[in-house]
Amino acid sequence: YFYSSMERSGTSKTAVSGKVATYGIEYKCYYTDYSRTYVAARVQFVVKGSPADRAGIRRGDWICLVDGKPIGSNNTSVLRRGGAVTLWVERMEKTMQGGFEIYQTVYEKSVSMDAAETLDVSPVLTDTLIVRGSRRIGYLVYNEFLSEPAGASDGRYDEQLKAVFTDFKRQHINELVLDLRYNGGGYVNTCRLLCSMIAPQSALGQVFCIERFNDDLHALYGETVLRFLPEGEVGGCNLNLARLYVLTGPWTASSSELVINNLRPYMPVKVVGTTTEGKNVGSSEIRSNVYGIVLCPITGRAFNRDYESDYADGFDPDYPADDDDNQDQMLELGDPDEFVLQYALADIAGSPVAATSKADDLLRGPYTPAGEPQPEGRI
Repeated sequence: YFYSSMERSGTSKTAVSGKVATYGIEYKCYYTDYSRTYVAARVQFVVKGSPADRAGIRRGDWICLVDGKPIGSNNTSVLRRGGAVTLWVERMEKTMQGGFEIYQTVYEKSVSMDAAETLDVSPVLTDTLIVRGSRRIGYLVYNEFLSEPAGASDGRYDEQLKAVFTDFKRQHINELVLDLRYNGGGYVNTCRLLCSMIAPQSALGQVFCIERFNDDLHALYGETVLRFLPEGEVGGCNLNLARLYVLTGPWTASSSELVINNLRPYMPVKVVGTTTEGKNVGSSEIRSNVYGIVLCPITGRAFNRDYESDYADGFDPDYPADDDDNQDQMLELGDPDEFVLQYALADIAGSPVAATSKADDLLRGPYTPAGEPQPEGRI
């Protein structure tokens, strides 16, 4: 991929997080016809308090029509922001008929949704505690490495992240499942904060990331070395974990992959899900207030303490688990039986996942996964 970009000021958005005008839906598109003209959108998550949440949209729903019209493959922005709309929503469940597993539509309804609203959406989507015997497992869905909303200077998202880890520490968690399936990256300093709260205490103050610039910038700056924050700078939130589980998907990129690569010299990091994108490079931001342009050229490459940066093809999972193989109604994020999370929990508990037959591995849904369009602004 070529990641350098140029955008109008105020249009850059890497996820449904930050202060943005949104319906509050993250989705994945599937082609519904052989001509690849139309798509259906499968809801990956819904932001609490958003227009979609108030309309009763939930994770796993299929949105098939908007205002009575099919969703064009080049017009999926109708699902992100706009005026009040009417959606045709379907839900499916897996059933047994004649000894065969099939999918049935069990719910279909016309749903009215209010106009998009400007919401202050935290990258911390959800967190919870799951107990498996002696294992106290923290689960966190983190959707963008962003310290504060655009235009703010209060670091409120970093403080929310610290609050989660303070609560995890209070609850004496000894395992962590970090869900980065919908996290396309963000700021390295926020990534360093997160990793400093996860890593073994002995890693604090040690090398976290080495950035090598292109030839021109190397002549000016040499190599940049970032270190894990000391205990005092993470507010006593370091969990001193022995290992980490990361849930991944095709949108997992950049700073999300930095978590995997740069913690591995210090602790085992087990990847559960699908292969990540493979973005081991970073950009510099150049703004022109005169022309209202933001230029983000790729200027460097990220390495861990051992000068490893060999994930341009992405990180392959230690435990493959693909949502596309699970066309049943998806459970809410944080539900212990949720399709991908259950694989991490099973490994932690030392028990197999219940439904892993060959037939399940071969299940495919009613639509073909769409290579395009991807969610806007994933970097």
